[in-house]
Amino acid sequence: MMINKRLIGTVAESKKYIAGNVVLQWSTIRIADTVYSVKHGILR
Repeated sequence: MMINKRLIGTVAESKKYIAGNVVLQWSTIRIADTVYSVKHGILR
């Protein structure tokens, strides 16, 4: 997902929410990857 820098500049208060959203999405991907790996015996 590309972040529109002009939009962020227009609404400066939104930076913390966007950063939180990015961290949440990254964490979700890592958790899903770990669950998949454990389920399929890839992770030791």
